[in-house]
Amino acid sequence: AGFEATWSKGGLTECSACAVNTYKATNGSDACLACPSLSRSTAGSRACACDRGYTEDVVTPPGVTCGGTCGCPSSLTWGGVITDGEGQYSTDEDCWWIISGRNPSVTFTSYDTNLENDYVYIEECTERTCSSGVVQQGMLEGYIGPPYSQMPSFTTTKPFMRVRFISVEGGGPKGYGFTAHWSAELCRACSAGTYKSSVGLEMCTACPLHTSSAVSSDDEMDCICESGYTGGGGSTCTACVEGSYKATSGSQPCTSCPVGKTSLTGSAQSTDCTCHAGYT
Repeated sequence: AGFEATWSKGGLTECSACAVNTYKATNGSDACLACPSLSRSTAGSRACACDRGYTEDVVTPPGVTCGGTCGCPSSLTWGGVITDGEGQYSTDEDCWWIISGRNPSVTFTSYDTNLENDYVYIEECTERTCSSGVVQQGMLEGYIGPPYSQMPSFTTTKPFMRVRFISVEGGGPKGYGFTAHWSAELCRACSAGTYKSSVGLEMCTACPLHTSSAVSSDDEMDCICESGYTGGGGSTCTACVEGSYKATSGSQPCTSCPVGKTSLTGSAQSTDCTCHAGYT
C-alpha cells in the first residue's frame, strides 16, 4: 500500500511511492489513485486527508454495495477498484455495484467485452437501491482503450451511481471484462460557526462564544465578533460596555449611545439605547 508498480518490457521494474495527492490503500500492482476533491496526501500515502476548513463527510459517506455473479471490491471505503474479475468472464454474468456519496464517479481503466452482446451500463439514481429515479448515463460495449479511444469516465451530482455488467448466453467469444476506479468526495466544508486549522479527518471546532465564521473557515481567527461584541476575533471578543452598542459582526469598536441615553452590556442595536432617568 502507498506504492505502485513500474513496468518495462522485461516485467516489474520497481515499486515507486505514490505521488503527492494520490494514494493506494491495498497491496498489489494497481496504480495509485488521485485523492478526491477537497483532500490531499503526502508521497507514499495509503489514504487522503481533508484540507483545512473541511472535515470527513459523515452525513453522506462514500461507499459501495454490490451483488450478482461478480465479486465485490476489496475496498469499501471512499475509493477503490470495481471489476468483473480476472480473466475472461462467463456467459450469463449479471453484476451490479452502487456507489454512494457526494458526487460519485467511476473511471474505466480497461474494457473488453463482446460487441453487441455484452454491456456495461452506467446509471445515476436518487435512492439507495436504485429501484426508482434511474437515469442512464452511458452504455459500453466492445473494446475501449488506446490507441483507439480514451478511457471513459462518468460522474453525477445525484447521491448514487450504479454500474451494471450483463453478458448474454452464447453470443460469441467472451472478452476480459472491465476494471474501473470509483470514488466519491471524502470531505465537506466546515459549517458556519466552526473552523478546522489542520489537514486530516478531524471534526470541525466550534467558534468561541459570541463569535461566528463563514463556511469552510480554516483558522480560529476567522471567528469574528458577533454584533454586541468587539475585539480581534477568535477568543478575544468582549461585550460592548454599558452605554454602547455594535450592530455589525467584525472587529469594529462599539459605538457610544447618544448623550442622555444608555444601554445594557452587550447591546447590538442603536435602538437598545434608551433614555436616562430624567430624559425623554
